[in-house]
Amino acid sequence: MSCPARLLTALGVLLLAGCAASGSDGDGLGAVAPLAARLPAQLADFQRVDDGQLATTPPSLVVRYRHPGTMTTATIFLRRGDDVSWPDGAESPQIQAEVLASTLAMVALLGNVPVARVPDYGLTPAGEQVPALRCTTVLVPLPQDAVRRETVCAAGLNGNLVKVHISGMHPRERTEAAFRLFSSLALRVVFALREEAMPPPSGGNGPIYHL
Repeated sequence: MSCPARLLTALGVLLLAGCAASGSDGDGLGAVAPLAARLPAQLADFQRVDDGQLATTPPSLVVRYRHPGTMTTATIFLRRGDDVSWPDGAESPQIQAEVLASTLAMVALLGNVPVARVPDYGLTPAGEQVPALRCTTVLVPLPQDAVRRETVCAAGLNGNLVKVHISGMHPRERTEAAFRLFSSLALRVVFALREEAMPPPSGGNGPIYHL
């Protein structure tokens, strides 16, 4: 297994371990199964490759996608609340804490490797006024002027946690294109779970991007 592949696998395991919470009524998978069923076989150019469940508390359902052209991967975590439902949207303290915990897990695993963390930002679909997802990105410089990009986005939906972890490599000069690819996929996940059509792209500026 290559170093990037080992890094991705380890990052996924650590992110999952950091998500566990206390208390479970044993019904978590049933609560999020209808959400997982809404995710299609293909999201834009990403293909659904497998799914499964994780022994977090409450348990999580996981759906994985892969972009065949770039080998970028996306892992979608669906988990209900335990004693209290996740507040809907991307702006609650609970979602902020979830994104921070995932970021710290990624940075800790990378150890002494130099990284750059993009401050938290929101992704706001065209025609909406508030962010649909809260995200952060960690960038790892690689040889040959390449970059590994690890992005985590999260939101509450119908009392459940939706978290998207997208990982891939790209040339440094393709940074903006990679950002838009990752952001577009994260938003497509939200719209698939809402069972709504993805809105057409529009421009964006500042920390809130409209795609």
